[in-house]
Amino acid sequence: MKQKLSEWSRRYLAALQKHLKEASRASLQPARGLGRQAVASGLHKLAVAMMHTQALAKLVAPHYSAGTKDELIKRAEIFFVEVMAPIEKTQRVAMETRVQLNQLNQTLRQRTKELAAANRQLQREMVRRQAAEEALQQGGQHQSQLLEQSRHRQIQLRPMSHQIPQPQEIRS
Repeated sequence: MKQKLSEWSRRYLAALQKHLKEASRASLQPARGLGRQAVASGLHKLAVAMMHTQALAKLVAPHYSAGTKDELIKRAEIFFVEVMAPIEKTQRVAMETRVQLNQLNQTLRQRTKELAAANRQLQREMVRRQAAEEALQQGGQHQSQLLEQSRHRQIQLRPMSHQIPQPQEIRS
């Protein structure tokens, strides 16, 4: 990781130096490219800011006039802002994504609670249904037994019904 930082720092110094030398003709495209590389390398704002400060200290000589120093620092600031833009955008997107993830997690937790409650209700309903099915089955068995007893009694009563004397018709 240190080697990556060192290499990136050297590239930053070279790009900033070139930017400062080109003055008003300078393109900010290299700065944006460095910012994207910083994002890809996982560099944070503070690390980039420290490298910028170190590079600026090397590039702005003490013998420069105050006006020259101010001009170089202003151009370096513009360069630095361009380098930071992709990093800040990435961090902003990451923060927005974190917020969305937290909202989704909260929704998931709520739905999980609701699902657990629905599952408990379903279990209670299944127990009630099984009890009702068992009661119906027992009732059906009892009804079958009663029907069989009734048939058996009918069979027993048939011969007796023939033995009962029939009332004779009264003749007038």
